[in-house]
Amino acid sequence: RDRSLRSPGRPLSSTAALPGMAGFTRNPQIEIRGLTEDHIEFVLSDTDISVANALRRVMIAEVSTLAIDRVIVHKNTSVLTDEFIAHRLGLIPLRYRPPRDGRQSFGADASDPDSLRNRFMESHNCDCDDHCMKCSVLLELNVSFAVEEEEDLEDERTRLVTSKDLECQDPDVKPMHFSNEFERTNSQDQGISIVKLARGQELKVTCIAILGIAKQHAKWSPVSACSYKFDPIVELNQPALDALSAEQKRSIRDCCPAKVFGFEEESPSSETGHLTIQNREKCMYCEECVKRSGEILDRLDQDLVSIQKDEQRFIFNVETSGSLAPDEVVQEAIKVLTEKLTKLTGEVTELREEQYQEQGGMVS
Repeated sequence: RDRSLRSPGRPLSSTAALPGMAGFTRNPQIEIRGLTEDHIEFVLSDTDISVANALRRVMIAEVSTLAIDRVIVHKNTSVLTDEFIAHRLGLIPLRYRPPRDGRQSFGADASDPDSLRNRFMESHNCDCDDHCMKCSVLLELNVSFAVEEEEDLEDERTRLVTSKDLECQDPDVKPMHFSNEFERTNSQDQGISIVKLARGQELKVTCIAILGIAKQHAKWSPVSACSYKFDPIVELNQPALDALSAEQKRSIRDCCPAKVFGFEEESPSSETGHLTIQNREKCMYCEECVKRSGEILDRLDQDLVSIQKDEQRFIFNVETSGSLAPDEVVQEAIKVLTEKLTKLTGEVTELREEQYQEQGGMVS
């Protein structure tokens, strides 16, 4: 599905409120081109690389998610130490799904009643002594593999403990066992593996999950991969190409590792076939086609093929871990970035006002 996202409130611009730079103000646009359970592809346009990279860094490190932060081990007779198990539990994605009846909110984000930051508040801002329903979620894990087990497990030597065994006390928060339907269908396990228990072993722990960002620890990162590239501009000099032989045109097509070019054997414009652009966006700027064209013409100042970067259009590919939906990651990142820019604008304004007062009403 295709749709556009705009930053809430004022347009997302890194120069919107800076005096003397009004001519550089832009209105970035986001066009979603592909959206699945754990992946989103979109184009960010009408902006520069500073905003694109800022958005990428915010998606990776500054979007709030829920993750297990503390683990109280009541009993652990497995082969793994407490620290190993606590680390594995912390990396299990937790997804918050807002209830339809409308639950009480405690967070600071009042702009979106369904957001995670509206439901929970950060633990360091909570007035509780340790943890409470305002700032945390409790999860229980109690699994044992008795010496005499059920008949369907009598031939098994081990029992696999997975995220499916985690029981959350908040009905709106669930562990994400798989990130998409393909993994869910093809996995041999029922969830994310934690530990294997032999007969007679037991694992009983209580987990406390809180809000956090990946700047604190990578377990709070909502994305497993986040990248962007310039939108490529690929141009062919057809009049010059028409003078080449069919074999030379095929060599230009075949030298591209990304298979950007195609070749039509029959063309009304040329007796030697027609070189076409089939997959422009797959171009990775290796310039093998440019080098090959130079070899054909025996010089480097040729213009058979031109490869350039559109420095105002960026193609993003974001793969999520499951703690947030892909489109939610983008929208939350835009919120965070907008808040940062708004705060910067306010501080710059206050600084200029202070300078104005110090200089007796005169600002240079």
